[in-house]
Amino acid sequence: CGESCVICDDDGKCSECTDDYLELTTCDENGDCENLCFDSCPEGSYQTSPTTCTACYDLCTACTGEDILQCTSCVDNALLVKSTGCVTECPKGSYFVLIEENVDSSDLYSCELCGDGCNQCKSVT
Repeated sequence: CGESCVICDDDGKCSECTDDYLELTTCDENGDCENLCFDSCPEGSYQTSPTTCTACYDLCTACTGEDILQCTSCVDNALLVKSTGCVTECPKGSYFVLIEENVDSSDLYSCELCGDGCNQCKSVT
């Protein structure tokens, strides 16, 4: 079972971590789940109780909660957009604008509207 796990199932998957570890439940595409045990919540998750980590929204690498609006940094192909969260593109008719550079986390962007009559752009003109 391993030193961080108290109870394992017949397949050797952990179902309960020891008291000094945090549990993060992960499930595969078939719905088979197991608890992983950590000293602290790993990247892409956040602590939800004294003993539990929960995964962030899919496009987040760090967050304060599971909602997309609670992302604090994003995966490589996404940008952190103010009041929106991590997105891979702006809505049709708008473009990314850098509004705040951050050294320790993702830069902050906004999606601004393209000029009149323009459905796709990289700037207002």
